[in-house]
Amino acid sequence: MPRQKPPSENKTTALAKNGQWNDPFNEMGEAATQLQISIPVVKIEYMASKNVQREHPEWKRGLFSLSFGEQLDHLQVGLISLRYGRVCFLSDFDPNNPNAEPECKSDNGIFPASSIEKPLTDAFSVVNGDKIPVCAHVDENGIPARTRAGKYVVACPMARWSDRKSAPKCHDFFTLLLWEHQLNLPLIYTIKGTGIKHINQLHMDMIRAIREIPEKTKYPPSSYIKIIVRSMSVSNWFEPQFKIDKPFSDDEAYFNAEAKKDLVDSFQSMNSDDFAFEKAEENN
Repeated sequence: MPRQKPPSENKTTALAKNGQWNDPFNEMGEAATQLQISIPVVKIEYMASKNVQREHPEWKRGLFSLSFGEQLDHLQVGLISLRYGRVCFLSDFDPNNPNAEPECKSDNGIFPASSIEKPLTDAFSVVNGDKIPVCAHVDENGIPARTRAGKYVVACPMARWSDRKSAPKCHDFFTLLLWEHQLNLPLIYTIKGTGIKHINQLHMDMIRAIREIPEKTKYPPSSYIKIIVRSMSVSNWFEPQFKIDKPFSDDEAYFNAEAKKDLVDSFQSMNSDDFAFEKAEENN
């Protein structure tokens, strides 16, 4: 599998040692800072798209495809940040077409995404004086109500469990910002469906791993947690499998720590459309 950095036109580079992007535009005035950072997207490949089959005949199912045209058999990453959202498919979801457009979605699990012209929710709240559709119950300032477990209190019927056997049409998804150490660049990876249970397990594994990190470290302790991600075949579907490996060295943890400082704000403000593999591929 390739270990080299992507070509220069892919719009991302490794972080320079001064903690800034190695980008000459940084010295060209305020307007230059308005350019949006483009972060590559990764997905588990299904070879379902005819366009993919035509442009990447060498790709294999079950490997990790990167939007700049490479594949890896596994990822070696630090977890930089995580976002929560919701997505709704009224028809049955086709695992052979994982990039199908949803009927409705939310970038944050609180409000429908701005790209959805007619949200499916029939729940509304008055926020800052305006009556708006909502996915979760919110107060007048748009702050969501939470359960004792810390999860949002669902308002939209599409996102509620009608009984123990009937899952909601609107599903959770999580989008991860990763620093990939084999290629030394950031990646965006969205996980939904049955893959979410593996994120829950990763959370518990990371809690245990952080206890093994020495008390005094050069960078934040979470920067040292090395995660190996592989894909696991389950029937006609693939799920991500996360495994905590030996901790990163100081030099490796540096990149995770700097990525968290430099990229998290941009990542958290992105529209969920920016997480689409095809869109990222067009931008590269």
